[in-house]
Amino acid sequence: MGRKISQLATDCGLRTYCGLGTKTTADEGLRLLRTRTESTKKTFVSPGFLCPPNFGGMTIRVIAIFGLASFLTVSTAGAQDTDTTVAPLARAEQLRNSGEFAEAAGVLRQLLASEPDNGDAARLLAQTLYWLGDVPGATAVYERAIATHPHDAAVRLDYAQMLVETRSAARAAEILEPLIENPATRGRAATLAGTMLYWQGDLARAATRFRIALAADSDAAEARRQLDEIRALSAPWIAIGAGGLNDDQPLDRIEGEIEAGFFINPLLSVAARARPRRFDIGTAEKYDIVGGEVELSHYAPAARLETLLAAGGVNHSAGDGSRMWTGRAQLRFRLPNFFSVTARGERAPYLWTVASIENPVMSETGTLAAALSRPDGWLAEAAVR
Repeated sequence: MGRKISQLATDCGLRTYCGLGTKTTADEGLRLLRTRTESTKKTFVSPGFLCPPNFGGMTIRVIAIFGLASFLTVSTAGAQDTDTTVAPLARAEQLRNSGEFAEAAGVLRQLLASEPDNGDAARLLAQTLYWLGDVPGATAVYERAIATHPHDAAVRLDYAQMLVETRSAARAAEILEPLIENPATRGRAATLAGTMLYWQGDLARAATRFRIALAADSDAAEARRQLDEIRALSAPWIAIGAGGLNDDQPLDRIEGEIEAGFFINPLLSVAARARPRRFDIGTAEKYDIVGGEVELSHYAPAARLETLLAAGGVNHSAGDGSRMWTGRAQLRFRLPNFFSVTARGERAPYLWTVASIENPVMSETGTLAAALSRPDGWLAEAAVR
């Protein structure tokens, strides 16, 4: 009974508003008159807020009476008027934010069972499943959501972020490229695309994406940070080092090294290095060996292939003092899950025995290796040389 009186009072009040020419629409008036806060605590919007006093005292008094009736009857109705869409979403988000992911997922599944086209619920469920570690489940929900809501940019951006983080590069690119063309989503989409390319080692294209992101949003902190990292990684460099070795053959060695290089582009670098070494084999005579080389290094992201070529020479003070050529070549394939396969060949002086110091010896070595190098610190390698 209270519910019917409440609706009648509200309707009469709205008709009075419209009759006096207020700009508040019927839907807006109904929403404002029925505004409530949490639980049983109710807040009534004063008619004076909706209808200015200069509309006439009689009108305000009539609306105030009906508004009061609405307030009283709604208070007794309690949760019967609770919105069925907002409340479950708010509850699910509260559960998720407090770490109760499974409970939040259950609430969202129930909501989607009754409202399968609810895009906000689908997006929140996909996020929650991802946080639970259920990537296949989250993927299925995201795919349904973007099929049902093809123009929902928020769902697409969230899905793309998950794909980037789970290294699903091909699908991420399919989703991000159209979003980069849209000025409204360009900043975040270009940042995600750049991050994906950066993690793949494609520094040149990643830098381009980060520049696009910053042009769209100068406050894009992630894009700026990663672009600065790429600039640091691909900056020209000079390195100087020194070392020594003591061996009871006896064979003592001191050495120095200087290296300089630059990047032609973020994927292609050139370096030159010189390495003087002095050996003491326990006799009056000391042996000096000076080597130098030029190195070219390249990475092809599409082929996941690293290529390294180096050539140089070494001058040995023993023997006839003639120069001997040196060289290195290496191919490394980056495989999924942080595995790699490397094939390497090298020609270099052998400098580990007294005999090889007194009589120069060149060694030619071929190596085939499989390696694991995870970012969490796990390393492993098996090689045949």
